[in-house]
Formats: sequence, structure tokens, C-alpha cells
Amino acid sequence: MSSKRGRVSIAAAVWAFIGAGTCLCAQEINVVAPVKIKLGGSYQLEYKSSRDAADSIVNKKSRLRLKGNATDLPAVTFFLQSEFGQTPALLDMTLEYSNKEIAPFLDFRLTAGQFKPPFSREHLVNDDIIEILNRSAAVEALAPGRDTATKGRDIGAMAVVGAQPWGRQDFAVGSVAVINGEGANNADKNDQKDLVARFELNPRSFLSLGASYLEGRRGSPRTIKNRSGWDAKLSYGPVSATYEQIYGITGPTRAKGQYMLATAWLWSSVLQLSGRYDWFDPNLGKSGDRSFITTLGLNWYPYKILRLTLNNEIKREEGSQKGNDTIILSVLFFF
Repeated sequence: MSSKRGRVSIAAAVWAFIGAGTCLCAQEINVVAPVKIKLGGSYQLEYKSSRDAADSIVNKKSRLRLKGNATDLPAVTFFLQSEFGQTPALLDMTLEYSNKEIAPFLDFRLTAGQFKPPFSREHLVNDDIIEILNRSAAVEALAPGRDTATKGRDIGAMAVVGAQPWGRQDFAVGSVAVINGEGANNADKNDQKDLVARFELNPRSFLSLGASYLEGRRGSPRTIKNRSGWDAKLSYGPVSATYEQIYGITGPTRAKGQYMLATAWLWSSVLQLSGRYDWFDPNLGKSGDRSFITTLGLNWYPYKILRLTLNNEIKREEGSQKGNDTIILSVLFFF
């Protein structure tokens, strides 16, 4: 029995060594032929200093990702991402089928599992490259999966069709998803699914337009949950400007929010300035509860696998001159 346990321990150590080496190199390897697997991940440490709270240092994010496909089925890809930070959880677990031969200028993807529903430009931006550390109040409160405090994920199926006429990459992209509406790692609590849709048009290299819509129910008894929004992004060289507005209904409560974001690369892809003005009203039927947040940020990429971020967040409540100003310093390592 001890010999058998010894062999199991040695085997486990070997596999752990191989996995660690793969993470550091971030290279594709054939783990078990004929399956190709790529491992990656990220680690984020965050320091926060606020006038109304004690200073804190937290492991904000610690994630591992696994992506791969069978060599005999190159059109089918699986993806797995887990969070090991403050609250360990399964983030993404999907199986995706893609086909680029439906028509000469069309791409088609079908995804099933747990994923980010296609709603809101800011909601869909990857955490590793988002310009401002905290997402806007409207996105956090109204985007599917974020309104359930489950890191923006939900369970369901999604179809994506991309049109690329005249060789224009992602000229138009339409996404439709059917989800539970209860967030990640949660079973459905009613007999109705949520419908989520997003359409994005990129008519010029410097212009991107998007519209999002959600209709569904939440919990039991079934509470109405409707969302709609639109966004636009302008880019010129190293400078970009983004505007997004979201309107939501949850039961009898109507909410609305918007943000304006501006970014500028000062030194190629190494140093980036960012600024965002964020306005949110959680209940349009009630006065005096709006919030206004101005965030100034600096992103520095000294190496391709390292990002240092400094954010100064200035928050004001309607009718109050006193605000909760917060300084956030983040160190992000990704591979």
C-alpha cells in the first residue's frame, strides 16, 4: 500500500511540475495526444486607500485558464477559467463550435456553458486589459451576471455571426444568447430563460457602434428584468473616446446610468492615461440617490506580462459635497 501511495505522490508531483512549467512559458503543449491544450492565467494584488475606510492590501484576482481542442476536431474548442482569489469560483466553462465556411464573408460560432452574456461594451472587456480597474456603476448594477454579483457570468447558449465583407474584419457582429438569468454557478429558479442580444457595427477603422438588449425574469416569483443600452467608440491614433448608456427595469424599479471614457497612449504600448466620468441613478422614481464618480488612471506596462495601475476615484452623492475619494494601486501579472 505504501509503495502504491508513493507512486501516486510521484506522479502527482510530475504533473504539477509540468503544469507549472507550462504556465511560466505560456506555450502550447500536447498533454494527451491528440488534444492540444494551452494554459494561462493572471494574478492581481491591489492596495486601496480610502478616506472612509482603513487601508487594505488584497489578492484581488488569481486565475487559471485552460483552452484546447482535439486535433481531429479543430472547429470545436473548450475553455475553462477558475478564480482562486478572495472567493474561489468557477468563472467560465464553455464548449464552442466555429465555422468560417458558411459563406465567403461570414463567421459563425455556437457556444454552450457558462460565459459572459453579450451585453454592454465595458462589461465584455477582459479584466487584464480594461482601462479603469473598477467598472462603471451602471454596468456593475445592470449587466447580466454582475447584477447577481457573480462576476458577469451566466449559464446558457450563445450564437455569434460575424460579417466581413470587402475584407473588413468584424464589420458587423451579432450575438444572441439564452441564459438562466441567475448568474454563474446557480441553477435556474423559474421556468423562463432570459434572452440577451448585442449588435456591433464597425463601419470605419476609427468608429465602433453597439446596442444591447436583455429581456427575462429573475428568481421566484418571477421578477421582471429588462435591460437596454447603446455605446459608441471613436479612435484616432493613440487616443480613444467611449460613451455608453444603460437603462434597466427590475420589478417596479427603473434605473439608468452612463459613462464617458477617454484614453491616450503616451509612449507606444507602454504608458497609458485614462479618465472616466460615471453617472448612475439606481431608482428613477426616487430623488436624491444619484452617484457621480470621476476616475483618473495611469497604466504602465514595463514588461509584456506585467501591468502597474494607479487609479484616483472621486465619488460624490447627489446633494452632498462630501465624497469618498479612493486611491487604488494594482500590480497585475499575466501569462
